[in-house]
Amino acid sequence: TTQENEKKVAGSFKNISLSDVLLAGLKFTLEEICKAQNQKDNQWLKTLENRRDGILKRMSKLEELLLEGIIAKERVVEKYQPLKDELDAVENQIEQNKISGRKLKEEDIDKIVGFLKTPGNTYLRLPEPKKKLFLKLLISKILIKNKEISKIIYTPVFQMIADKDLVRISTEWRGVRELIRTLEALINASS
Repeated sequence: TTQENEKKVAGSFKNISLSDVLLAGLKFTLEEICKAQNQKDNQWLKTLENRRDGILKRMSKLEELLLEGIIAKERVVEKYQPLKDELDAVENQIEQNKISGRKLKEEDIDKIVGFLKTPGNTYLRLPEPKKKLFLKLLISKILIKNKEISKIIYTPVFQMIADKDLVRISTEWRGVRELIRTLEALINASS
């Protein structure tokens, strides 16, 4: 029956839950990725800030030469504009570096680990109309034979979770994060 099939689908999520040992290993790996990203970003930000400071010094020097009458205004304008354009580009890169969504954050790690601990609980908490949407996010096909589920084919992101493939989860964390964000939006829309 349909109810029994739904119970089987919900039950399949219980088997997907990661053990505490696997979750601890995944959390450690994700934290290391986070640290490495932050170090890399901090180094890149420092490089950009040094470049910005160098441009500002050159611009300031041109302004001084103009004020002292050592260099003609036309010559200053000619040299100043490319520096101004470069400064704008560097400041834009600095801003992008600070607001980038490509970084893994601590709250992402907590959400990923929390979800992987019990994906079935998320499913069970949803009201009936939202459960179908939840399933569409995680399951690409359900094969039925003799009115019973013979096979569940998960979406690629959820399949690597089902496989408990920590290496792929840690290297493809963006896909997992996007799945969780979409599920959160679904859950929040239902409350």
